[in-house]
Amino acid sequence: MDPEWAVIPAAGRGTRMAGITGGLPKELLPVGRAPLILHKIRSHLAAGIERICVVISPEKDAVREYLTHGAGPHPFGLAPLDELALGNCELVFVYQESPKGVAHALSLAREVVRGSPFVAAMPDTLVEGHTSQLVAAYKRTGADVVGLVRVDESTRAGFSNLGVTDLPANLGPGEVRRVARFSPRAEGPIELGPGRAAIKMFGGGLFKPHYFDLADEVHSLQKRGELDDLPVMRLIMERFGLFGVLFAGRALDAGNPVGYEAAMRLFEEGEEI
Repeated sequence: MDPEWAVIPAAGRGTRMAGITGGLPKELLPVGRAPLILHKIRSHLAAGIERICVVISPEKDAVREYLTHGAGPHPFGLAPLDELALGNCELVFVYQESPKGVAHALSLAREVVRGSPFVAAMPDTLVEGHTSQLVAAYKRTGADVVGLVRVDESTRAGFSNLGVTDLPANLGPGEVRRVARFSPRAEGPIELGPGRAAIKMFGGGLFKPHYFDLADEVHSLQKRGELDDLPVMRLIMERFGLFGVLFAGRALDAGNPVGYEAAMRLFEEGEEI
């Protein structure tokens, strides 16, 4: 079955970007003339996925207002939404009442997705052809797939250090490999030696509906705290097999100041992501 839905978890606090957003939703930060979340939605549309569920918090109703009404004037100076057409996009909004983790946010879309494979896409990650590359890897493997990026000494400051895999750093763009191990969440940038590089998970993935049952299982075991996505992906890896595709093209984490500034520079120079 081909994926019919994309789910965008956009309910987080965005603490890494607080100095830039001033408390406004980071998903509405502009890159070029469009906000981050609209770049992600366009990636889904380009891959033929027109049904999109956005998970937001009650404090982020500005995201819903912008995407449904193009409300303005916008504090970040965004262009009116009618100038940035969404085509036949079907948008559904679900509320996460309090921050309880990425996997919890995705789980709230269970009744929306209704048994379909779905793309889980972080709204602050910018990748050329993000969704199309995930869909192609899913069709090739028939398995759950995550995105991968190569990080070296020159780029490591722009990425978090969670989800670093044991895959060889010489993986080729577009190459699909089985993921056998990845690092847990930790503070600070990725630690690399001189001349070294690493392959890390990035930008979300494309998952089968068993994701929701596994998230419930993880939640029942931990009983408290946030429901993170890494334990769920670890269960997928152990029980079903998890594959990764090394994204071809640029990949930027615009959810941290270094990555966001890099994205802004690219658009100022006339390049697209």
